[in-house]
Amino acid sequence: MDDATRDEIAAFVAERNAALLSLDEAVIRAYAVKWKAPLPAEPWVFWAAVHSARVHITNLPMEARTLSKRWLRDNGAERLLAQVPADVPG
Repeated sequence: MDDATRDEIAAFVAERNAALLSLDEAVIRAYAVKWKAPLPAEPWVFWAAVHSARVHITNLPMEARTLSKRWLRDNGAERLLAQVPADVPG
């Protein structure tokens, strides 16, 4: 992998993590537009996707991952909750 590709991946990951940690819909959607990542329009599906992503990203703080696991549980996302890694408490 060349340095330019490595730098682009690092930028993508840093921006993704910052957007997801913000829990700010406008910030998350702006990130998605920049990187051409489609997001659902329906609010519950959008937030379920956000929280599902957060529980699976291992370099996010565990507190953030735990909060998202709770969101999935509290909002009836049973199918997504069943796929949460075992190391995420909550």
